[in-house]
Amino acid sequence: MVSTIAGLVAGGVVAASLVAVALLRPAIILVVTVALDATNLNAVIEANAGISPFKPMLALVVLALFVLWRQGKLKVGWSPVLTALLVLVAAWFVTMFNSADPPASWTLFMDYANGLVYFALIYALLCATGSWKAVLSAVVGGLALIAALTIVHQVFLDNAGNLYGLSNVPLVQEDGAMTPRHAGTAGDVNFWARILVTVTPLALSLWAINRGLTKLFWVGATLALIGGLFLTQSRGGFLAVLPAVVVWFIAAGGKYRRQLAYLPLVLLVAVPVSGVGGRLATLADVSASSNIAAADPSLVTRARLQEAAWRMFLDAPGFGHGMGTYGSLFPQYDRYSDQGDPVTIVVASHNFYLEQAADGGLVLLAAWAIFFGAIFFVCWRVSQLARSIGRRTEHLLAVGVASAVAGWLASSVFLHLSDLRVLLLLAGIAAALDVRVRWAVAALPESERAGTPPPPRSADLRVWTPRVLVPAAAVFAVLAAVSVVRAIPTTWSAELESRVSVTAADEDWLTSYQRDLVTRGQLVPSFAVVANSPDFPSVVARRAGLSQDQADHVRISLEVSRQGGAITVHATAREKTVAEDVAVAAGQVVAERVRSLNTPYVMQQPRRPVAAPGHPGLALGMGACAVALLLACAALWTRRRPEPEPEPEPEKVGHVPTYALSGTRGP
Repeated sequence: MVSTIAGLVAGGVVAASLVAVALLRPAIILVVTVALDATNLNAVIEANAGISPFKPMLALVVLALFVLWRQGKLKVGWSPVLTALLVLVAAWFVTMFNSADPPASWTLFMDYANGLVYFALIYALLCATGSWKAVLSAVVGGLALIAALTIVHQVFLDNAGNLYGLSNVPLVQEDGAMTPRHAGTAGDVNFWARILVTVTPLALSLWAINRGLTKLFWVGATLALIGGLFLTQSRGGFLAVLPAVVVWFIAAGGKYRRQLAYLPLVLLVAVPVSGVGGRLATLADVSASSNIAAADPSLVTRARLQEAAWRMFLDAPGFGHGMGTYGSLFPQYDRYSDQGDPVTIVVASHNFYLEQAADGGLVLLAAWAIFFGAIFFVCWRVSQLARSIGRRTEHLLAVGVASAVAGWLASSVFLHLSDLRVLLLLAGIAAALDVRVRWAVAALPESERAGTPPPPRSADLRVWTPRVLVPAAAVFAVLAAVSVVRAIPTTWSAELESRVSVTAADEDWLTSYQRDLVTRGQLVPSFAVVANSPDFPSVVARRAGLSQDQADHVRISLEVSRQGGAITVHATAREKTVAEDVAVAAGQVVAERVRSLNTPYVMQQPRRPVAAPGHPGLALGMGACAVALLLACAALWTRRRPEPEPEPEPEKVGHVPTYALSGTRGP
């Protein structure tokens, strides 16, 4: 009882202290909140204490913002990053309209919504306090200390335990890995590697900003991050850290750009000594079909997962299948899912770009491109403006954020999107830097701006926008007209699916190998290639009894089913009966050609298909027409210029006003 009361009193004292800090020093609350989240210490504390400080810290951030607002100190600006983020959210909504798994899409969207709330609070407090250097120092320093702890865990403690969750070692032994694979405070070694790759350029920025002993600390932090990355043994991390660092040295300019000349020498020494080259060489086994049996099973499984994501994208390239639907759709696209070969790792695309393409198609990919483009743009603008007014810290931090995003993008070639908040943190820092630096430039008096290079000026939108929009509208209008004209004649489409099966004479319990069409993935595609020889259309036309005019307007295609056990015939014609006859004739020709191969397989003949009407190109035409109208309206709107107000003429000294009306007298 006494211990419980003491614990409650201690908790009350800590809570009251944090509230006082939030009221007096909002920047401290901001730094602690972001550092605990970015280093995943929230999860470590929850695993050991049973409660996560994430939501209480967010509540303190809200309290700090409220206090700043009441004091009249809360000032938040707008940035292109925020506009791009709204575009991304709109794209998420678009992909949810026709989701193949609405509950999964809604669950993922709510998870992203929590991240957006986190972004809004952190961004507002960053704009109000300008504490981006302190925030980045806490994040990078915390991750560097955890990476150093993993090195100590490996070298001195023989990886005993997990140090209360601060140094997880989920993979003690793996083929091709030179050490046990460490995951730090994360649960997955590859995601931990992506975090380390992301913050390494930020550590370089802090190294370049500081002086004296502090500079030496950041040198050690950078080396600790690289050492921690080595202990992950992540091939994607090894490949991604190099472009991230190179981008930083190029963007930093000056003496840092010249130091890139030492990079080949560093790689010449580091790669052979560390053995990284041997680890990366295992990637070649996956692409080499002759050595696929010796390849790393995890790489083979990832290739399998990525192939399924690519097929999903090809089936719905425009809007995808809905965000978060990959896991539920994977069994339908995986050729091995029904053959007792389950996936032993997380069922995800393990490629950010394929994941977004499968979930949202080209629409979502375009939204992400706008989002990342906005981050790079504002980082470039901050760098230019900061150098023009002599603010070296903001320039180097902007370079670090842009390089961190480049490292994240490079790492994501091998990983899917797992934690949106890390990415949103970088976006929030870039946007806050952009706003505060533009405020600083605007606040400078003209006398101080005279000796500095002018800030980059944006082009006059009213001049060049119509020059771009009018031709674009004309192109879309022509496309709409052509598509609609092509859609006027109705076409009929018929589909006939013929499954491959074993002949009755060979169908017994000993023929499991012959019946296994899925794992022998090239068998049915080979049948399709043999059947679809150059004379296939003419043979089908003769079998269906078509005239020459009818044959000229018939289109036939063969497609292997997703599972690889059937061949689907697609036939289109201008008449319903002709499309049905052609589909039946094509199925018969395919069955005869497969039978002629003298294999124990036959094509099952299904019932006669029923053709369906279609208007190919009509949807494209209507969409192009709508885009053309929007572009034309936008061009007309941008050409409207406000009428200039007449400037009053200055009065001349000694000038006597005259009056136009004769016979009138002045006042």
